Amino acid sequence: MTSTHSLLIIAAYQGKIEEIIDLIPKLTENEINAKHHTGYTALITAAEKGHLNIVELLIANHADMNIQAYPGSGNTALMCAVEQNYLDVVDALILAKAKIDIKNINNQTAMDLAIQNKNLRMIAALSRVSLPKQEGVIKASAKYLYSWVPPAPYMLRFSKATSTTPNNNTALVQITEIPKKIIKLN
Repeated sequence: MTSTHSLLIIAAYQGKIEEIIDLIPKLTENEINAKHHTGYTALITAAEKGHLNIVELLIANHADMNIQAYPGSGNTALMCAVEQNYLDVVDALILAKAKIDIKNINNQTAMDLAIQNKNLRMIAALSRVSLPKQEGVIKASAKYLYSWVPPAPYMLRFSKATSTTPNNNTALVQITEIPKKIIKLN
């Protein structure tokens, strides 16, 4: 017999919000946050699949946004949404105060994943949260910032990066302008 929390995770994967609405009153907070044998919770699953309405429903019902998927990647719901480029889900998780500084098993934060994906909108969304706490500096991979130019007509302005490690793989980058959203220039 399938447990109720497993049914919740399956419904989150399939995007079946009606089933989740029926299941939630039958679950405790621990069951809402329970992990599948893959290490995924219902929230991580919904975030990875881009099911915004389910993510918002689970958050409203006390789903823990900062649980990491172990065994596995160690990603949080925020990291999964960043990896899959679901900006609306990322915005919902940020608004709900998901932690952005958690590191996965590869020692990557959500910002590192956004930079790896070369997603300027995601970088901007995460920067609005991280910059005030980090005094205007974000950690980024210099090879991505220098080898990839944002497609016109979108622009974020970065100042010159300075190497902080002997192997020149990591740099501190000062962001000189953080738009509230990426503005179309044309």
